[in-house]
Amino acid sequence: MYQRSLEQNDQRLQLEKWEQQLHEREMHIVELELRLLMATNNQERVHNQTPKIQKRSGRFMRSLLNGNINHSLNTSTLISSPTSKIFFF
Repeated sequence: MYQRSLEQNDQRLQLEKWEQQLHEREMHIVELELRLLMATNNQERVHNQTPKIQKRSGRFMRSLLNGNINHSLNTSTLISSPTSKIFFF
């Protein structure tokens, strides 16, 4: 009877040790899965960021937008010639 109780106690200790090792392995796997999810999330966040658009410092010129390239860039420097009236009798 004494021998049987020693064997049962030994089996119980081995089972507890095995359960502890199994628990440690499971925790390690959960940790690795969490790290993988975090890394994937960080990669998606970096990939999905909208690019920053630089603000324009000037204005569009309507003539360039309409395709009129012949128009001068600075219209205030243009000098018009004096108009002369021609009379026909």
